[in-house]
Amino acid sequence: MIMENRCNTCGYEIETIDHVLRLCPVALSLWSSLVHPDHLGHFFQLPFKEWIFANLTNSGFFAKDGSDWELLFGSLIWLLWIRRNERLFEPEKPHWEPILSHGMRLKNECRAATLLSHLPSVQSIAPRDSVRWEKPAAGWCKLNTDGSVRGEIGLASCGGVIRSDQGSWIVGFSKGIGVCSVLDAELWGIYEGLLTAWSVSIQQLVVEVDSIDAVRVTQQGLAGFISLSIVAYIVQLVRRSWSVQFQHVPREGNRLADSMAKRATFDDLVCRRFLSIPKGLMDLAQMDCLPRN
Repeated sequence: MIMENRCNTCGYEIETIDHVLRLCPVALSLWSSLVHPDHLGHFFQLPFKEWIFANLTNSGFFAKDGSDWELLFGSLIWLLWIRRNERLFEPEKPHWEPILSHGMRLKNECRAATLLSHLPSVQSIAPRDSVRWEKPAAGWCKLNTDGSVRGEIGLASCGGVIRSDQGSWIVGFSKGIGVCSVLDAELWGIYEGLLTAWSVSIQQLVVEVDSIDAVRVTQQGLAGFISLSIVAYIVQLVRRSWSVQFQHVPREGNRLADSMAKRATFDDLVCRRFLSIPKGLMDLAQMDCLPRN
């Protein structure tokens, strides 16, 4: 551990691994907020190795909400250990994100990765060479959407644009999301894009996304195999009385949506809609619709 035995967080005179991960006031408060009151005594009295093993294998016996408890528990003990070492070796480093919200984000990313590893592959609609945006079939509109995650703590935004079968701008949108994974940001973009399309009474819609994972997760949600919260809302929107198709597009064909996602400010969590092309994007919007050589 260190030459100094005292805990650098609470000042307790003997710092052990059990103290850092379970009994220090920081850890104690964290676990007390997550463990079911009926199991608190057992949770804190188990021998340390049994405590680790039980929480990684008992599928949420101790938790108020047992959903993916082993993933959350593993994420939290890792973060508690990392934060302890940062306080010791990098005391000047700021800790912007609370441990619980960071742990929830790690859990969700791990869960999504596990689901994606079992899903069938999705083929891109076109090779990457000279990719441009392509008009949808007559009578259809096309939604291009994207998510963006920036900064060390994962501040995210999403945005997109809906264009007609002639390539004309119908409506664009951008929204700050908060802290989430890249996949969550992509899914938020799909959700907000569908809401925007529905609000302007579009009846036939092609949704293009440059994230193969987001397309796969959405398709599996529509098939009933995934019920992650944001996917469930996407499914509800798709099942309204209209026609919606999903397809993957290489990033080069999704540049306008990417620019819209990056326009969002992180402190504005309300979706902003644009009935005309925002300043600075006119050239890109026109270039997108030029025919390929």
